[in-house]
Amino acid sequence: MDLTTEVCAEASHTRERITIDRLMRTEIAFEEASGKRSPLKSLYLAWLSNPKNDPDTNALERPYLHSTVRRSSSFPWIDVTSECPLDYVMHDHKGVTFGDQSGNRVAECPVWTHARWCAIEYEQCKYEECPVAHYIDQTIRGVYREYLRLLVPILSETTGVQKIFYSYRVLTPPQAAP
Repeated sequence: MDLTTEVCAEASHTRERITIDRLMRTEIAFEEASGKRSPLKSLYLAWLSNPKNDPDTNALERPYLHSTVRRSSSFPWIDVTSECPLDYVMHDHKGVTFGDQSGNRVAECPVWTHARWCAIEYEQCKYEECPVAHYIDQTIRGVYREYLRLLVPILSETTGVQKIFYSYRVLTPPQAAP
């Protein structure tokens, strides 16, 4: 799939867009090997059960109902109603590298290249109206991390995509860059 690498003063990123089929195979293997539930698989199954966010069940407004991984909180989401992806607003985003970014616009991310790539990926999900998965290998401000992330759009026949829920699974926990 798409592979992008970028290096700047504060960060280096390698981002690979992967197919949902590949992601699900990876997550099934993770569950079998670890005995743990995959938050990515849980979110995808919640989306599959209700991609148009049926107002009678609000399944994706409360995706934690489908996940034993995060019983006490919902998955983070992004308000994508703005025309400009840098103005999309993050919600329930506790963040590993930058701390709590809840309520912030994507443009307010402390590292510009990370903000720009997130905006691009969120915009892809919004306009393609389908789940988007990435493998991300990055160093930001001297902290290395590697993870998988899944974005799922909330579909609407009348207003288009206005929310994107997401989840991630850390492959290499944040640590000092090699």
